[in-house]
Amino acid sequence: TEIDKKTDDEDDKSKTRREIVQDEAAFDAVESKVRDLKSLIDKEMAKVQDLKNMANKIKVVKQTPKSINGKKSIEAITAAQEATREYGIHSAQTTLAWEAFEEVVSSDLADLAP
Repeated sequence: TEIDKKTDDEDDKSKTRREIVQDEAAFDAVESKVRDLKSLIDKEMAKVQDLKNMANKIKVVKQTPKSINGKKSIEAITAAQEATREYGIHSAQTTLAWEAFEEVVSSDLADLAP
């Protein structure tokens, strides 16, 4: 009948509206999760970039020749130790020998700075 047909049509439209509302809620939920995921990815990418920067700094240090253990440093510390034994801890010669050692090490450290 005509009346039943109208009622069925109205029910179909109601279902459609409900389905649309449910679909919109589902869409909003998915969209919210996508935004959350994007936020997490952005945070992780920042961490990855920090790690890359640290790796590049380490690479620079690894590629820089280390002269702290070099011949000059060893000679300077040996001379300072010998001066300490020979002239005593408070002598001018000992003080000068240790200052020379400090200069060699400072120079070596300055060479290592990126």
